[in-house]
Amino acid sequence: MVSSKDIWSPSGHSNFELFANKLPEQGTLLEIGSCVGKSTVAWAEAFEKQNKKWHIHTIDLFWGIDTYIPNAEWFKLYKASGTEIRSLTGEEMLNEFKENIKGRDNITWEQVEFNNEYVCPVRPTASFFDANHNYDAVTTFLDKYGELDYIFIDDDTKDFPGTQKAIDDFLLKFPREVIRGKVCSILQK
Repeated sequence: MVSSKDIWSPSGHSNFELFANKLPEQGTLLEIGSCVGKSTVAWAEAFEKQNKKWHIHTIDLFWGIDTYIPNAEWFKLYKASGTEIRSLTGEEMLNEFKENIKGRDNITWEQVEFNNEYVCPVRPTASFFDANHNYDAVTTFLDKYGELDYIFIDDDTKDFPGTQKAIDDFLLKFPREVIRGKVCSILQK
């Protein structure tokens, strides 16, 4: 099986053990935005290391990296972070994702857009959002899954002010335990 350390990513995910440690012994993680599967595999590895029985259901449009990094501002941000920027078509992105998750029976996926109408085929215990990092997208996610006891949102940094504002607005309405960092953890009510 492919290790998450060997998978390219525009955002550099690697270790989710700290977050997996906060989760119950079993459940379902809904991951929104898997790109080529680095975070998907990193979550699977974290659950494996802690002997937790978690199913991961992930969704992505798999529309290609050139669309995934949609404008010059994002491109500059990723370039400044030292991330290698690759050009992948949607088909190449999906094929790389499938290859990266191969052999992991606890991962299922859908090629679908996340929006207010999306219905997950399994009831999630927790969710990890790493898709469009603007205010509206993160707010839609929090409106839809904010009742979950375990919420993780990537790119809670000054480089993504829409993400930060959506999280701040949610926490004003629904105060919860929160750990702020590159990945924001919003924990039990």
